[in-house]
Amino acid sequence: MPPPPSAPLAPLRSAIVEALYPTCANILPVVCEGLGLASGDREEAFASKRNYVQGRISGLSRERLLQLAYQLLQDGPNYELEEAVGRVEEAGERLISELLRRSIGRALIPFDLSGHVPIFEFLRDIWPIDRLPSRLYSGGTVQDDLERHMHRNADMDNDEALEAVGAYTCSQRRFFRFLEALLHPRAREEDEQRRLVAILNPLLQRDGFHLAETSSISGYPVFTVKASGLEHQRS
Repeated sequence: MPPPPSAPLAPLRSAIVEALYPTCANILPVVCEGLGLASGDREEAFASKRNYVQGRISGLSRERLLQLAYQLLQDGPNYELEEAVGRVEEAGERLISELLRRSIGRALIPFDLSGHVPIFEFLRDIWPIDRLPSRLYSGGTVQDDLERHMHRNADMDNDEALEAVGAYTCSQRRFFRFLEALLHPRAREEDEQRRLVAILNPLLQRDGFHLAETSSISGYPVFTVKASGLEHQRS
């Protein structure tokens, strides 16, 4: 059996470079040394901060790049870096297709996406919608798009909103976080939870996953995305 495919490391390297770019050139060499990277001087950093970091990580292994990314994420959330890490870690694992994600999005059109939770609060827990650039208007954010088209004009359905936040192309771990938040008792009553599970599980099972009831809060079920017990293979 051939080894599982590995994700290209270039996006992870690029995300690490961008995570360090805001660091002042004056202290960048010290910060990089503190992360275990090769030493350098301020003159080199002042010439190009991106080249300074890129030159020190270009030959690093997958494991070392991931270790470096984890170190940087300890300083706070970073969407691009989190996604790059997710892509590398998910390579070779069982993945749902973009086609299936879009089928799920269409299945959710008749439902209140965030339930009892304000929609922007719900989405911001998963995607940084107030910082992600608009896909529709120059200079805006995804949150601006949602405010205009979900609230003011009411001409954007759930499928289109999920497209706007990047749900169909984000890491699988983030997409599964969305599904689990969608079904959390914080968001909706048990009858609607179970109605959604009955709709979503036949779709998820196409790619070898299902929503399992794994715990409860005050008697309300909590659902988690799990891989199916049988080995799943794409045709």
